[in-house]
Amino acid sequence: MSGAIYALLTGNTLIASVLVILVVLSHYGAAHYLLYILSATVFALFIRGFSPDVISVGIVLAVHSLTMFIWYRLVFWHVGIELNAFVKSSVTLNSITLEKPLYQVVADGKTEHFDATGNPPEKGKLQALIELEHRDPALQVAFGRTMKYFTLPQWIEFILSWLTVVLVMAGLILSTLWLGWTLYIVLSVVAFSSIVIAIAIPHVSIFYGVVRTYSTALILLAPCFAVGVEAMGTILGINEYALGFIVVLMYALCVSKILKRLWSRGV
Repeated sequence: MSGAIYALLTGNTLIASVLVILVVLSHYGAAHYLLYILSATVFALFIRGFSPDVISVGIVLAVHSLTMFIWYRLVFWHVGIELNAFVKSSVTLNSITLEKPLYQVVADGKTEHFDATGNPPEKGKLQALIELEHRDPALQVAFGRTMKYFTLPQWIEFILSWLTVVLVMAGLILSTLWLGWTLYIVLSVVAFSSIVIAIAIPHVSIFYGVVRTYSTALILLAPCFAVGVEAMGTILGINEYALGFIVVLMYALCVSKILKRLWSRGV
């Protein structure tokens, strides 16, 4: 996917078209993610006016869509059925992620429904849509739901994770102000919107995953992190290279669980 994006940014439409075919053949999740990125990018570019970028991205989108139709409708049609169900559940309120496990109690000829906690389910799906408990467990941790159980390594990972998110967001905003509505900026904004969608829609949050979406979006958003680090270093009067190295090193020690192992051994 990163190769296809790079080919698009460098104007190699033919190479990008070949690479998106390989993305479709390699993994259905990445194929659908790229389909969203390309579709939203064409739409955003077209709103700003017709340009060569609209043509190049449109051609790659057409190749990508045609390949997906052939691969998931004619060849592996059973996978296509599951993907259609996923999309339908994502854009409607008919998702099992909005329901709690129910059991029935029959007394005096009346049937009453209770959730797993023993309380009558009073909340509808629309209200459940805004509740954190109906989303990816990793997202619940990120928003501090289990904060009172954090160890020191978990606190460090929590702070560094949000710091990287803030730096990426700051870098995206600054890059947009500096570069304007270029193809890279449009692709990056669309990639960031995919993270927002993964947070907002419970079905996407759980069955595709916020962490997975964020990691994939970093293919485009990684340069924004560097811009954010440079801006933060300027504000704090710290060398941006040293700051970036420390943040990345500490974050790597956290996500690889090395810091947690060192802490448990008392090092």
